[in-house]
Amino acid sequence: MAPAIVAWLVFGGAALVEDLPLLDPDVTAYQISSHNKQGLNGDGGWFLHDGKTETEDLAGWTDFDAGASARRSRERVAQGSWALVHTVALKGRESGWRSVRKSLSEGLNFEACDRLKLRVWPTHADGGIDYAVRIDSGGGATQLDIRDLAPGRWNEVVLDVSRVPRGGVAAFWLLFHLDWGAVDGMQFFVDDIAFLQPDGRALLVDDFEKGRLRAVLFDAMGPGAIKTIWGLGGHDIRIEIDGRTAIDASQDDFFQGRVPGFPEPLVRKACVASGPWKCIAHYSFVPIGFAERCRVTTGHPKPFYHIIAERTRDPGRFAPWRPDQDLEPLSAIWSRAGEDPKGWTDLRRIEGAANPGPGAAVVLADVRGAGAIGALRLKLPPGAKAALASLWLCMDWDGGRNDVEAPLGFFFGAGVRWQAIPSRVIGIRGDEGYCFLPMPFWERARVRLENRGGAAVGPIGFSVQWRDRPYPAARSARLRTCFRSGPTERGRDWLFFKAEGRGQYVGVVHRLIGGHYCEGDIRFHIDGSRSPAFYGTGSEDYYHQACWPNIDNHTPFHGCVGDVAEEAKNAPGKTFYDFPACYYRFHLEAPVRFQSSVHCAIEHGGVNETDSLYASLAFAYVRDDPGLRETDRVDFTERGAAVLEHFFEGDDDDVPVACRILETRAPLDIVLAIDGANAGVRLRRTLDQARGPQRAAVLVDGESAGVWYDPDRNTFKRLAESDFEVRPALVRGKTSIRVTFTPEEGAWTIGELRAYAHTAAP
Repeated sequence: MAPAIVAWLVFGGAALVEDLPLLDPDVTAYQISSHNKQGLNGDGGWFLHDGKTETEDLAGWTDFDAGASARRSRERVAQGSWALVHTVALKGRESGWRSVRKSLSEGLNFEACDRLKLRVWPTHADGGIDYAVRIDSGGGATQLDIRDLAPGRWNEVVLDVSRVPRGGVAAFWLLFHLDWGAVDGMQFFVDDIAFLQPDGRALLVDDFEKGRLRAVLFDAMGPGAIKTIWGLGGHDIRIEIDGRTAIDASQDDFFQGRVPGFPEPLVRKACVASGPWKCIAHYSFVPIGFAERCRVTTGHPKPFYHIIAERTRDPGRFAPWRPDQDLEPLSAIWSRAGEDPKGWTDLRRIEGAANPGPGAAVVLADVRGAGAIGALRLKLPPGAKAALASLWLCMDWDGGRNDVEAPLGFFFGAGVRWQAIPSRVIGIRGDEGYCFLPMPFWERARVRLENRGGAAVGPIGFSVQWRDRPYPAARSARLRTCFRSGPTERGRDWLFFKAEGRGQYVGVVHRLIGGHYCEGDIRFHIDGSRSPAFYGTGSEDYYHQACWPNIDNHTPFHGCVGDVAEEAKNAPGKTFYDFPACYYRFHLEAPVRFQSSVHCAIEHGGVNETDSLYASLAFAYVRDDPGLRETDRVDFTERGAAVLEHFFEGDDDDVPVACRILETRAPLDIVLAIDGANAGVRLRRTLDQARGPQRAAVLVDGESAGVWYDPDRNTFKRLAESDFEVRPALVRGKTSIRVTFTPEEGAWTIGELRAYAHTAAP
């Protein structure tokens, strides 16, 4: 008999703990973040024009010097309907400079740009230097002079920026100096400022034509649900759900529980940084369901954020967000640290004390038959707490060996020292470490405690609680761990976990020391996709912190263990870089599900350049048989696809790959072979994401299957793979399908197209 699923929440469709061993091909989790899209680290991946064109707003441009002013103008325009007019007055700042300035992201790089293009109409010019551009980058400033402008007409200016420092750009200036020859009230009309790549593609700075820009943090077509929002706050937040604006508020109000439907502690704004950078983290764990579409935007010019969301094949799985949705079951877990969240009854218990000698092991439990361990507790004396590195927990399921093999401290979240850790499914209260992850088995379960050190540790109290009600074998997976420890490798991500088969990646406990590693992004590849489904913004951000180092802080899902800055205060001659930091993150609100493989890793430093010592313990549920099988693969060479040699995002983002990509605005029709015994079909295409956003209506045998929507754009890593799930009702029992793609709102790109059949577990 399968266990009752008691923790289902009406707003989300996914239980927080009870569903962890269960397979669920209908729901997939993914992440949208401010990672290096368009080369902008700390910016939105793309921007949405907002507001009427009648506004005088200049979207970030400021009058920087007395004697200069800037506004939008219709008086003279190169293209569209607006330009900037920079007016110069003789009276003003004694230096003679007359400048206007636009802030840009400090992560902008010129790696793929070699020219700067703009249009300038001067009302006065007398030869020599007539105007200039200044670019603040790489910790310095570069002035690029513009000479020999013709007054009274548009001049197209192209400047060489190949020697401009490639490091972070902080600002873009338009400059004039009175020594160049000035007439009071003279004006420079400027339009269409853009950086150019060698192939002519443009990275726009401003065209002045469509009003204020809103950064798009998230844009997805449903059905689906946002599960987590993290960011550094500032400005406003607007959330549109199924065509209506549901939230339009300041981020201060939103993350401090002053917006209906977003109560504390599910939202929070707090300073969690303990070092010199007193940054404030903001997060929300309120689920935001949508049936058709959800978009999150902000007027912040340089947002820093990540959002974890889920998409589903079942249109009824997620109920659209309401301000009165029942959040009590989710809120309650914040006040119940150390309590088993599953609510199981009829538990059997094995208790005692273990005292493994040096190099010895003690079996804590050996259960034959089918069932599930629901709780494991160990009570440590002082000697054992001091020997955490030498004590290991090992568990064997159904004849396996060391499916779980973990240092005792890491297993309970204590990667550095034994201390209070009030996480939801693992943690420490006083002398006792607890684990409430459900651990199913169908033949036999063995739990062992090993002393791999050279000294006795004293008696360790233990309690193993289990029941003989088995999970459904065809829908469940076994708990596994992966512990790794050692130096980081330059140029390569640090691997948390990888596996073939299907299951759920649950989370990680991570210890780090040495080097400024905190800019590292998580990069999780799911089901063999060359594009990461999860791509974060930095190591500290993955753990919902803010800059580094961090104070000791915890929630049921994430935390920082200890405070290295505080430790450094009591260690003369040392800094916080000399102490190991420890973080944990458990994806209980949105399990990272996979059907054929998973590869979870994290950078060390911004580009894997730090030499650090890492140790990590990852938790996952895995069954070895895959849940996806490729049934067909086609390309569009015969339809005019051209070779694009570029890069995929991820650990191999410096390795060029040649792909044939077709760009089309016309409908495409293709027949694909599938498995008649399928439980649904997944389509995967290669695309050129420099063309984003892209969307196409999808028909399967003439019936609507939804819209294939890719909102991101990235001109620096142009290649990407995107997945589209076809609901089972459209493909059940079929051995082939005719798929029609009809591009909407511009060009659509497609390269290799693959079809995969979801397969039922045996």
